Amino acid sequence: MIRKMRRWMVFLGMLAACGGSAWAQFTSLTGHCTDLQGKPIVGGIVVMHRTDEPETYDYKVRTNKKGFYQDYALPLGIFTVSLYNAAGKRLAVQSNIQTGTTRKLDFDLRKLIHVTPAAPPPPPGGIAMPAGAVAKTAAAIKAMQERAKLLQQLNALVSQNDTLVKSKQWPQAIAVLQKAISLDAKIGVLHSDLGSDYMGAGQYPEAITEFQKAIALNPKHASYWIGLGNAQVKTGHPHQAMATFQKAAGVDPKQAKIALYNEGVKFYNQSHMNLAAAALGESLKLDPTLAPAWFLDGMAQLSSATVDPKTGKMIVPPGAIHALQQYIKLAPAGPSAGVAAATLQQLTGTVQVHYQKH
Repeated sequence: MIRKMRRWMVFLGMLAACGGSAWAQFTSLTGHCTDLQGKPIVGGIVVMHRTDEPETYDYKVRTNKKGFYQDYALPLGIFTVSLYNAAGKRLAVQSNIQTGTTRKLDFDLRKLIHVTPAAPPPPPGGIAMPAGAVAKTAAAIKAMQERAKLLQQLNALVSQNDTLVKSKQWPQAIAVLQKAISLDAKIGVLHSDLGSDYMGAGQYPEAITEFQKAIALNPKHASYWIGLGNAQVKTGHPHQAMATFQKAAGVDPKQAKIALYNEGVKFYNQSHMNLAAAALGESLKLDPTLAPAWFLDGMAQLSSATVDPKTGKMIVPPGAIHALQQYIKLAPAGPSAGVAAATLQQLTGTVQVHYQKH
């Protein structure tokens, strides 16, 4: 009861401050919450923490049996929205959520946690209002409403682009995003998405240009760097790509780790073993527990083994043996454990296996 009174007191105070336009200060936020298997999260807690006012409090709602939540009395502002399970463990968070218009904000843990470096998806919920002060004058409210209308147009174009991308209609998809950028060229995700569309169309130089534009607008977005690196690989500049992925690592090691590993796998499958070992080695610097990377790194390094002309013995890079040993240590029952053990047996005559307890 106290909570309801507080919210109505805030509402009445805003009515008094803004006169007849106060109705525009409130909006709604709804959405569905699903777990990693795509099932509804029942009894979850959605916490909406306002970040653009020094004195504020959290708004909390629970998800129903279908994983649906709703709050129809949110003030206009900027929020960080977090999802917790029934036990109070935070599962996901989305920042800089603008409640300037009625909007839907889903929490699909499969999309929020899984990373697809080759074609990063747009932020959940589309393009959000930029962070800033709440509109408190009639002119500011009108400007924000006009901005909200523009964002609605942009999100419609983004949705249209998504549909075209799914059917690989690249020229049409590119044209749609070019139209969106003509409406607002200062939104990084639009340039990044256009870069991904150019990648799909095989227009790699154009993709590089768009990813560079996205980075210029927001250099702290790792997926933009990853997109640029992927495009550089396609244009035959793998060393440039490695430097780009390393920059991504400085922004978001988790995304960069996956991107470097993926590139290492590609180089390995293309028999570019030196590049494969370099990319996999960088991914392991970010995550030494990435077992498959150790195996591929070891096998890639073995390609540079030489034979001593005097003794006829094979000279193996020390890093190769260490990498294969690390793989067996981390994944003694892994899919490549047999190959790794046999290779080590041949190279060293001994294999140390760490068995997992069951």
